[in-house]
Amino acid sequence: MITRVRLPAARYGEHARVVAFFDAVLERLRANPAVQRAAATTSLPFDGPDSRLNLTIERRTAESAMPIRAHPRIVSTGFFQTLGIPLLRGRLFDEHDVDPSRAVVIVNDSAARRYWPGENPLGQRISLGAEDDWREIVGVVADTRHEGLDADADPAAFLPQRQSFPSLGAGFERTMTIVVRTSADAAAAAGVLRSAVTAVDPQVPIGMVRPMEDVIGDSVAPRRLNVLLVSSFAIVALTLTAAGLYGVMAYIVTQRTREIGVRMALGATRAQVLVMMFRQAGAITAIGIAVGIGVALVMTRAMASLLFGVSAADPLVYATVSALLAAVALMAVAVPSSRATTIDPIQALRES
Repeated sequence: MITRVRLPAARYGEHARVVAFFDAVLERLRANPAVQRAAATTSLPFDGPDSRLNLTIERRTAESAMPIRAHPRIVSTGFFQTLGIPLLRGRLFDEHDVDPSRAVVIVNDSAARRYWPGENPLGQRISLGAEDDWREIVGVVADTRHEGLDADADPAAFLPQRQSFPSLGAGFERTMTIVVRTSADAAAAAGVLRSAVTAVDPQVPIGMVRPMEDVIGDSVAPRRLNVLLVSSFAIVALTLTAAGLYGVMAYIVTQRTREIGVRMALGATRAQVLVMMFRQAGAITAIGIAVGIGVALVMTRAMASLLFGVSAADPLVYATVSALLAAVALMAVAVPSSRATTIDPIQALRES
């Protein structure tokens, strides 16, 4: 569950008061038996774009072909554990990251790969938005997609809430999102959050309390609608294709009733006639499926932006659709062919 808290500048103008407020709220939340973990951040994943600052790497003189920038995100102790973001190297923030004389920072994997390719960023110092605010990199965490599932992760730098970060302005840290991992239902979790904030300062309002799943759902809602519409049209098209394929193949077999009668009159067995019809129909169907796959591979490139974790050329999808159409074609051949082989050859010749 999440909720946003904005502290008034009149009473929380100092960094120490802001830290004390959120520490007290998180302490109360963690003491609740229904709360498994609790943390706070200025920028929640999947909550849209956030600010970026120039990143300066100490003792690096080589010019970069691309701007060296990163998203600064202030987080409380326990943030990564609460959201389940794995640690790749180094360590996470702890209760000792308070001393401003030893400022620390954690970068994500995208920043490590882009700005320290083939190197270990741990122990190196960077400055965000200022040339003399040096912070030592103590950890590297996995990427999170802040702007949505369809957007690649950008370089990000996580800063401990207890250490002041003036580069973004004094009011940046006063608005934070509290994240709670709980076993309680939505109504009970909302009550726990409101009670914790009210107990610390009754005059501080909180935003709407909602599950993290809703935030993720909102970030993909437009794409989900597009996929739903496209999928609906695709199902209709597949149904019409299957019906048309059945009708065409059945018509072809019906037109060959006289030929089937002649072949059976000359001694062909029922099995031989069915094998012949299936072989010829299979060849036509295979050609049609091959052409259809080729066209689909070209056309589905426009759908790549609508898919998350699935390729537009997913072989399982193509195999499933191809098998369905092949089954429809075989059924369309099997039914009239079987009926044609059961009638008397002389009658088949007369009816045709």
